[in-house]
Parts: sequence; structure tokens; C-alpha cells
Amino acid sequence: MGYIYNIDFDKVARVDDTGEVFDLSGHHLGKVHGDGAIFNVAGHKQGHVDGSGKVFDLEKHIGSVHSDGGIYDEAGKHVGKSTPPHMEFGGAALLILVR
Repeated sequence: MGYIYNIDFDKVARVDDTGEVFDLSGHHLGKVHGDGAIFNVAGHKQGHVDGSGKVFDLEKHIGSVHSDGGIYDEAGKHVGKSTPPHMEFGGAALLILVR
């Protein structure tokens, strides 16, 4: 299970081993599939993360996840961090499902 933190390093969500994303109250927010596709809780695709850590909504690039788990918005501003083993998925979930 990986955790997602905001810029103040407050834990805001988690990604379980199947890619399901939950906030800290246990509310299901959506899912990140193994191919990088990101879906909301209703099952509608909201975006994707590619193999290089770039995150896209349905229209454009919205941020990136670096190899250290740092999460950055499209302007390069640091907005959070995710932990292993799901750093890329956690970063994408922060940018698309949590924010």
C-alpha cells in the first residue's frame, strides 16, 4: 500500500495493492489501473499516467511524478509526495482524484 501526501506532508489518501484509491476516512475515490488509466468512483476515465511519470487529464498534461515520489503540477510547482510501491499511481491519483 502506498500513501499520498500534500505539500505540507499531511497524509491525504492511500493506494492499495489493487490500485484502489481511498481518502483517510475510507471513502473510495477511484482506481488506477496497471496500464496507468485513472478512473473515478463511478468508473469514468479521468486521465492517465504514462511510463515516464507524466500525468494527463482527458485533455492535457497536468503534472508529473518524479522517481523520488515528488509530485509536481503542470507549472513545475511541488504539490505533494507519494510513497512506494505505488509512487507513480499515487502521484497521478493526487493530481486527478484528490486535488
